[in-house]
Amino acid sequence: MDDGVLIGEVPSIEEVEWVTLGKEMRKDTLKTLNEDAKGLATLGSSLLLVYTGALTLFKLPENASYLGLGIMAIPIVLWLVCIFFASSINFSELSRIYVNDPNDVKNFIEKRIKEKYDKLIWSRRLFIMSIAASAIVLFLGGTSFQEEDPAPQTVQFLVSDNSSPDYKNASISVNESTGKTDPVKLIAVSDEAYKVRSAQGTVVEFNKDMAKAIIYN
Repeated sequence: MDDGVLIGEVPSIEEVEWVTLGKEMRKDTLKTLNEDAKGLATLGSSLLLVYTGALTLFKLPENASYLGLGIMAIPIVLWLVCIFFASSINFSELSRIYVNDPNDVKNFIEKRIKEKYDKLIWSRRLFIMSIAASAIVLFLGGTSFQEEDPAPQTVQFLVSDNSSPDYKNASISVNESTGKTDPVKLIAVSDEAYKVRSAQGTVVEFNKDMAKAIIYN
């Protein structure tokens, strides 16, 4: 090494290629961040629609508490915040930059890259949280928000002529003086038959022709 002169090694072709590749990647960083953010915002919007659509499949109870409604709204809030962060990455920002000053350009670009990267990281975190929260709410909704079968109604039947023996054979008592059966629980009604549960707990299904009328107690 001569006095005052620093002599370095000549980089290899492979090293030059790696440096060139790094510069190209650095140059495309802003574009890549914008594209990733746009894709995340689009996917988040689609999954938000899927979540809200799934909620409509469950009939919420009329007496649902504010706590329950708030829990169902948590994924929606998370999705919206996620979409906002992802979308804000592509928002244009008015800044004064001196294009003829290399340091000013460098500082501006590095600042923008850091801001966009931080927002993208938060968007990804919120995206994961939104998926987890949506899955939990929909799983709980599938088990607790399903419409429950109404309690069986207590009814009596006005017996058709000559049908009294058939009722008795089916363990349903008939008051001969009034022509009415003892109270039973009405389980289901079809176009042709009634399905009831007698006082003894026996489930019976009989043709509608066997009853003149049904009396709801």
